[in-house]
Formats: sequence, C-alpha cells, structure tokens
Amino acid sequence: MNTIIRGEKLMSQSKGQRERQFRKRKEAQNPHGKIKSLEQLSNETANKP
Repeated sequence: MNTIIRGEKLMSQSKGQRERQFRKRKEAQNPHGKIKSLEQLSNETANKP
C-alpha cells in the first residue's frame, strides 16, 4: 500500500481512486466510540442504585 508523506500526492493513483478511498475512510469513522451491545447496556443499568 502506498502512503502519502507530508501531503505529497501519489502519481500512481487516479483522482477518482483517491476520492473513493477518502470517502471510504470518512464513512467508516465512529466519532462517538464503540457502540455497546444491549447486554452491556442492561448490565450497566442493573448495577446503578
């Protein structure tokens, strides 16, 4: 896998390919952390007074 160092663009990738990869990384983000399962949520509420 080729990497971009210090903002330099790679000539081996087309603009469309770079944009698709960027969009894929952008959409795969989870800004609020890992989503808890229902079991984890029920365990947390059961432990509270």
